[in-house]
Amino acid sequence: QAFSYQIQANNYPAGFDATGLPEGLSINTNSGAITGTPVAAGSTDVTISASNVIGTDSQTLVLIINQAAPVITSVLSATGTVNQAFSYQITADNNPDSFGAAGLPAGLSINTNNGAITGTPSAAGSNDVTISASNAGGTDSRTLVLIIKQAAPVITGTLTAAGTVNQAFSYQITADN
Repeated sequence: QAFSYQIQANNYPAGFDATGLPEGLSINTNSGAITGTPVAAGSTDVTISASNVIGTDSQTLVLIINQAAPVITSVLSATGTVNQAFSYQITADNNPDSFGAAGLPAGLSINTNNGAITGTPSAAGSNDVTISASNAGGTDSRTLVLIIKQAAPVITGTLTAAGTVNQAFSYQITADN
């Protein structure tokens, strides 16, 4: 994310400098503005200075670049089927280190380390699941619309039947789901 810091100095400075800036940042030596977009999180000791014809003053600026919060990038809808294996992967930018999912239907669970939602759902229905991705910079939460459909019927009865001409016939079709 864009960063900006202004070096402040008394006694009419004519120039500024900064050494040890993190990658992505630079200094305007005329104005003392340190700007740019840092590319990595961390703490850096930066030597800043202000000069005029009389001399130079240098100080240490402790510059802390925080990690950007995750931004969830995965599709926010998914469909599964009752009694069939289900899998959904939460994906996010900015290196999340943990994941969450609240409101999962029965039979599903989340791996909080890698964001995989897996399992075998046991009931049909529409579920609004709050998914999240977190790191030291914060948390992003979104709503995943998860639809679990009833499984298609599977015929389970005998597939052969016998009858006699001119006599009543009966056969019962049986099926799961």
